[in-house]
Amino acid sequence: DSIGEGILGPSPISERDYYGYYGVIGKRNDYCYRNRAVSGHKTAQMLEYIQREDEGAEMTRTHLMDADIISISILGNDLLQNDLGSLVVEAANGSYQTAENLLAIAAVDFATIIETLKGYNPDAVIFMQTLYNPATPESMIINQARKDQLTGMGVPASDYRGLAKNILDRLNAIVYEYLEENPGAYHIIDVYNAFNDIYVADNARGNALFYNDWVHPSNQGHAVIADTMQKKLEELGLANREEALFRYKMLRYEQMLKLYPGALDFTAAADEIGEAESCDEVTEIYFRLTAGLTPTY
Repeated sequence: DSIGEGILGPSPISERDYYGYYGVIGKRNDYCYRNRAVSGHKTAQMLEYIQREDEGAEMTRTHLMDADIISISILGNDLLQNDLGSLVVEAANGSYQTAENLLAIAAVDFATIIETLKGYNPDAVIFMQTLYNPATPESMIINQARKDQLTGMGVPASDYRGLAKNILDRLNAIVYEYLEENPGAYHIIDVYNAFNDIYVADNARGNALFYNDWVHPSNQGHAVIADTMQKKLEELGLANREEALFRYKMLRYEQMLKLYPGALDFTAAADEIGEAESCDEVTEIYFRLTAGLTPTY
């Protein structure tokens, strides 16, 4: 979705700075942040977008030139907008030709994106995300017609995730291979494994990381992306762990009071969050305690 992350989810615009990962990262680290993502952008569209001259109040190029950190989420739409189900059917037949053709084009634009950003701002720290795997037996990212087709081929639902992984491995290889050929070009935020680890440990929570379109991350998914990015920021000395944890607890306390008044035992919830020793723990506790509750917007 380009610079930052396009947001598509159940929370209203007024809450997106509290749920979108860019806002969570910004608030918990007291950063000045801007989201310039365009939901649905493919790699070629992002390249065209960042090459534009500044227009009106957007100032995208100026912000890129001034940024200390640039976070990128791209490549996913190059596949996900081309019917992942059809690519899975193709994979079940032992072929990845369509995916590889799409990604070969995207890889060229991806390289140009990084080179363009480096040209604008050689001192910026660039974060590049890997793409998560949205395919599970319960997922609707593979539509019913494709599921019926797979069933007719003797492919059980339990195989969907593995087949999608084979496709996504090819996509994520673009990120790893470019970095191998251009050491230091960016830092990888491994969202793929962050989401997968949660799914393996708890299938229900893993499914809850996605909005109901099964393409975009849910509010909880955004929090997991923020937690994954937080670790990299701390590793690079760009964030203070204790201060970030404190601010994140305050953010979730505020959300509980504002969105769920009377719907949960705030004192008990605050005590549990207060005992958390990491941002990951705060995320798990908050979304577990608010699961199934209707927020008051």
